Amino acid sequence: MKITKEQFRSILGATNPSIIEIIKAKLSISYDEAVWLFYHSNTYRLLENKETNYWYYPSDYLAEIFFEEKGYE
Repeated sequence: MKITKEQFRSILGATNPSIIEIIKAKLSISYDEAVWLFYHSNTYRLLENKETNYWYYPSDYLAEIFFEEKGYE
């Protein structure tokens, strides 16, 4: 499936807030802290690269990948 750059950015825009809310809730931290953690993660770098197809995964699965990367239970 080939997507345009605009479609890809739209998908990221819809996915990221969901992942950030999951991180915020699980770690009991502020939204801003969750944003910082997520945007400074390898998970986000992989999600941002449309060639990895991470954008295709549901938010809860991406959050699991993030938690594993960071060593959170």
